[in-house]
Amino acid sequence: MKIQAIIGILILMFCLGACTGKKPQAAAKPEGGNISYKDAEGLVELRIENGVASLSYELDRWEELHRLSAFTAERFPGIKLSKGPIAIEGLSGRVKDACIAKIGELDYLQYHDAEDFPVYGNLVMPALIFLMEDGGVEWALSNVLAPDYSIYIEGRLPFLSDIVSLSFAPDREGTRSKDTIYAADRNGLRYDMKLLCGLTGFFGTDWRSEWPGRNDEENNYAILRFSEDGEVLFGLGLYDEFVDWNYAGYLGTFEIALAENDPGGRRPGTISFHLSLDYTNRDNCPASNSGTYFISGDSLRGLILWFQSGQKLLDGYGTPVERFFFFSTHDDAVGYHPGENEIDYLLARVEKAQEFIYGLGMSTLVTGETEDLNGKGACHLVFLGTDLGDQFVREVSYAISDAGRIYEYDTLYDSWVSVY
Repeated sequence: MKIQAIIGILILMFCLGACTGKKPQAAAKPEGGNISYKDAEGLVELRIENGVASLSYELDRWEELHRLSAFTAERFPGIKLSKGPIAIEGLSGRVKDACIAKIGELDYLQYHDAEDFPVYGNLVMPALIFLMEDGGVEWALSNVLAPDYSIYIEGRLPFLSDIVSLSFAPDREGTRSKDTIYAADRNGLRYDMKLLCGLTGFFGTDWRSEWPGRNDEENNYAILRFSEDGEVLFGLGLYDEFVDWNYAGYLGTFEIALAENDPGGRRPGTISFHLSLDYTNRDNCPASNSGTYFISGDSLRGLILWFQSGQKLLDGYGTPVERFFFFSTHDDAVGYHPGENEIDYLLARVEKAQEFIYGLGMSTLVTGETEDLNGKGACHLVFLGTDLGDQFVREVSYAISDAGRIYEYDTLYDSWVSVY
């Protein structure tokens, strides 16, 4: 540990960028303010030139450390890998600085956890954290297996503003520590990116939790909706196939602690609710509810709430709930950005599409076309097929709704079939 600390200090002394810490490597900033960073293993190189970010892969290092050719031959035969440079798509503005680290919690692709395939040296894709010139933070995953050699931003992190630096460090002392990236604001508050990246898309969506009903006709649900001004709506109820018939809605405020050095000494991820009953058509609803939970998020799966103290939130039957799992009804909160990253989103969820591209060598085409599928709204179309240069032969069609649902076109029955 002492040797690692010494190495960290030496790297910190020589890094001229704001991405500091014990492992990431930073080249000296050349004239014009351009920056070049590599992750600790030398798998990827991130360049920032005049505020524009691009990524390159060191494929020899991927092979040396992770036997990438064996992995792709088994999982994605026929895939063609690119060294880059690859543009980072979807950034909201100019990049001031960045930091790179392999953080397992942020690798939603989870090739390293695949049950049907060996662990190739713990294949985790390095996360890219961007400090924007306006003081915000955005992030992406450096997926070396990305089709069409494109990397898309996962989103802008909520709650963060006036960020002045990024750093790379262990998240705790001792043998159980994990490496992470921290963002620090001008007031000295420090935020762990493992927590904040999991809350991507926290606002602007309904978070829904569901449980089986007590009979075949009933469905049991709860909903949370957060607003950036600190207000929250909590709804609960029962519904059948056609209509909500037993419900209650609460309005109020929430407080969330996110900084590692929270001024009030609260644990990062602590969220407190102060709710008052706003409307109901049922009897015996509590007039208020105030309780504290611990919240964590996942860029794909949703939000998880664990009860800490006070009053527990209720399910549709009015039963207090110890642990909630909420999924987003709009996939901005789970890694999907309508009109931007349809291919990445499709491949992360539909194994058949992976087989078409990586196994059969199909190409992808996104034209911006949309189609209304039986009242599901304007779904974004993705085509797989053969690229003949001056012509693209469409062989398989997928449609992705703004809510993140995926449909495949069945040519035999001339219909769209839900696949996710």
